Amino acid sequence: AAGIDVDRYGGIVVDSRLCSTAPAGNVFAAGDVLGRPFLASTGTAQGLASVNAMFGQGDGATSRVCDVDDPSCFEGGASQAGVSFDPASRAANPF
Repeated sequence: AAGIDVDRYGGIVVDSRLCSTAPAGNVFAAGDVLGRPFLASTGTAQGLASVNAMFGQGDGATSRVCDVDDPSCFEGGASQAGVSFDPASRAANPF
């Protein structure tokens, strides 16, 4: 009814900005509703990327301030995994 497509497993279909197929283009998805992997770290990174995309922060990725080799680095509440997340990689989820 909302015009949001799902894949054969029931996961919401999104583009590289994690935007769904809703006609208005204003419904984003992140985390378990996209399908595997069902990991908190993945959902957090997807959430950060989709919020950045919603508010026009580039393509959904965040700019890097942390040293990528420092696992203790946190930036804006997101760990290294969240900062370096590529939204396109979750949009084409092979699982």
